[in-house]
Amino acid sequence: MSALEAATLPMLLTELRLPTIKRLWPDLAEQSNREGWPAERFLTALCEHEMNERETRRIDRHRMESCLPPDKRLADFDFAAVPTVSKAHVTALTEGDSWVEQGANLLLFGPPGVGKTHLIADIGHGLIERGYRVTFGGPAAVERGPGARPVPI
Repeated sequence: MSALEAATLPMLLTELRLPTIKRLWPDLAEQSNREGWPAERFLTALCEHEMNERETRRIDRHRMESCLPPDKRLADFDFAAVPTVSKAHVTALTEGDSWVEQGANLLLFGPPGVGKTHLIADIGHGLIERGYRVTFGGPAAVERGPGARPVPI
């Protein structure tokens, strides 16, 4: 690669908004040359890294926009303290999206301190990981949601 190409490529990658490829291409190109990769393998590796990091950034951005408490996860919930809550049901709500697709609402009721916020936050985190946008809070939080239609939880 000429010096001009080496100088131009980072600018092109910046313009195309490919930050991961911009960061990784020199090391992957060196490895590709050293190991004799075909061009398709090199390009595929770069694109896979870009797609994976975009997904990670998307999840991080949607978590931040959701206003969900970051430390409320199902692994930390004490189901023994609240025997009326079914772990299987909560897991099904987190992993299944049919209720969201049907436009159903999810409302939790109970006395203070039984884990309503903890459970709803975990379900919200699970939906974000599945590609949904969520908004944590009451009606005011839904109104301030981003341009895409959030799933109010």
